Amino acid sequence: RLLCQGELRLRLDSDRPERGYPVFNTYFFACEFYWLFDNSAGRPRLGDPRPVGQGWPGVPDGPDAALELVDFDPAGKDNVYLLFFFFGGEFLEFDSAKTAAKPGYPKKIADNFGPKPGYPYSVPDRIDSAFYDYGTGLVHFFKGIWVFIYNPGSARRFKFNNCCESVRRIADRFPTAPGDKPLQTPVDSVYFRLADGGLYFFSGREVWQDVAYSAYRPPAAGVPAAGLLRYRGRASDKWPDLCFPEHSKCDLSEVKLED
Repeated sequence: RLLCQGELRLRLDSDRPERGYPVFNTYFFACEFYWLFDNSAGRPRLGDPRPVGQGWPGVPDGPDAALELVDFDPAGKDNVYLLFFFFGGEFLEFDSAKTAAKPGYPKKIADNFGPKPGYPYSVPDRIDSAFYDYGTGLVHFFKGIWVFIYNPGSARRFKFNNCCESVRRIADRFPTAPGDKPLQTPVDSVYFRLADGGLYFFSGREVWQDVAYSAYRPPAAGVPAAGLLRYRGRASDKWPDLCFPEHSKCDLSEVKLED
């Protein structure tokens, strides 16, 4: 018996080897499980969910957020990938090619995402989500009603302790379209979906899309353009069949039961 339409804490599109070759898939994380969602088939991989440690050795159960940066080589021969997982007050770097956490981790968020000289802000512990804006080259860290906008440099030369370009209310940086259902904060995850280029905001079991977002627009001096959120309904309508086993550690008291 499976319990479906539960709340999934983290979404991640990642280029990592599956079936022996790199492919972009969407990964969902909740409690001790993860799901691989096959975007071409529109459904999860058969047999999922699986334990986080089985597919992501070294990553703890229930990570708070993930952040992936990619420096694309125009020739396609030397792409550089950088993938961080955040949990509590710590983070680690994951090597997708070796399917393992890198040595020397975890490290403290406070020691590595602190303020740049002359600035008062740091990336907080226990962040709600993070995403990398390919258009501007900036990272957005979400916490409560706030978004911390961070200049990481690049995947090849990541700038630690470089917080922040600005700190803004989520409602100001990503306003809801007039007359539409407002985004509920804190968010569970903010997710750039490579399959359609959309930027999605998840809160509970509902999802919003930033219809003003384009990862491919030229950056305007590194300044993020204003967002515009539209309510898209239940997340399970777009990402179906993400079901929990009954023995999950998650609170599934209000989750739909299916055979």
